[in-house]
Amino acid sequence: MKGSFSKDMSLFEKRIFSESSKNVRVGWVKKITHNCCQLSINPWNHNIIFKEKYIIPSDILIEEGDFIELDVGRPEAVVTDVDRRNLIAKEMEIFRLIISVKRRTNPLSVPNIKSIDFLNALCDGWNDAESDHLNETIAIQILSCPGLNISIGGLGSESAHYNRLKGPVDRLQKEISKALPSCMKRENGNFEFQFVGSSQESDQLETRKKKMASKEISYNYAPSIRKLNVELKINFPTMIKNATAIGPNSSFDEDFYDYLLTAHTNHPLIEPGIDNKIGDYIENLKNERLNDFIDYNIKIDPNSITKVGLALCRLEFKKYLDESILKRSWHLCSELYNDYIDYLKSSYDFIDLPNGEKKRIKEKENWAEKLSKDEMIVLSKIRNMSDDNKNDRILVNDIIELLMDKLDRQKIELAIEKLSLKGFVFLPSSFEIKIVSED
Repeated sequence: MKGSFSKDMSLFEKRIFSESSKNVRVGWVKKITHNCCQLSINPWNHNIIFKEKYIIPSDILIEEGDFIELDVGRPEAVVTDVDRRNLIAKEMEIFRLIISVKRRTNPLSVPNIKSIDFLNALCDGWNDAESDHLNETIAIQILSCPGLNISIGGLGSESAHYNRLKGPVDRLQKEISKALPSCMKRENGNFEFQFVGSSQESDQLETRKKKMASKEISYNYAPSIRKLNVELKINFPTMIKNATAIGPNSSFDEDFYDYLLTAHTNHPLIEPGIDNKIGDYIENLKNERLNDFIDYNIKIDPNSITKVGLALCRLEFKKYLDESILKRSWHLCSELYNDYIDYLKSSYDFIDLPNGEKKRIKEKENWAEKLSKDEMIVLSKIRNMSDDNKNDRILVNDIIELLMDKLDRQKIELAIEKLSLKGFVFLPSSFEIKIVSED
């Protein structure tokens, strides 16, 4: 393909650009009109685009943000501005007709470094980081995960030091921020990372999640949030127990950022046949772990094992979440939860309320919260259908059809999503529901 790299292009952008040729273009769709688009070579920076525009035939469907490979026709120049005095074209635009389109999953070329190099770079400025799983917990936070069907993606964590030291946690959060390239720190609609240390930041986070402001929203709570009696909604903790900071902060080169961005283009799927195993892990998490954290105003997402597993798939460039990655996720989260509950038990008495009183542990309550009226209606119908059909799998459209006289489609879909988040059901696909537990 004619053209050369811009000096401002990242290694990732150069690799995407290189995959285009004379009549082939590779990139992310940026729609102009319903039948015209451009391509970006960076989904987190829509300004990095091919200047030419592509005409979409009526028999080809292309959506905003799709990662695609286009076979295009010859360029046609269209004059858009004329110098009337000299009767010459002042500005022209180049258009190409799309001949065919191919959906892409991730770039053909692979990064220059391996997952172990990526993990080591994250904790280059720390000693004994592996014993706290710091390299993995930082990695899965910045790698994030795609959404589970109808919910947005992303992972939540709290950073804490076992001995309640502030300095190491501040450094850790600064290094997490440094590990994110600048294009991911601007609003882009695909991924964002939030640091939450105040009630205002917590409210802003919840608002952005409800609005689905980005396809993936990951976040990290600072220890200061605990003094504000804010309910923490997380997938796993980032605990500093044995690790100590040494020397200067970790530094990251273009190979590191290339690995991170390339991994983000991977959208792993759940391997067919393992949803029963996922259901088992959700139930184990509910029965053995989640109630431990209620007293501390912490809600662990029941789908955490699956979500962390999807982030690990990105780390290892796996196309499918299989049983081996799922088991790795379970072992990792189990160890993190063990250290987390030990930390909370040892430090909770030291958390003061704003009025000077000590924080009291509230009476235990059901981890799943009280279900809303809509959620109870939908869950009851799901269970009745399961009993009638003697099948723990129910089609989403069947539930919607049966409940349309009581609730509208949006309320039913929202209730199904909430039931999934609370661990009552699992969504193996966008059209199917599986009952996890009837406790």
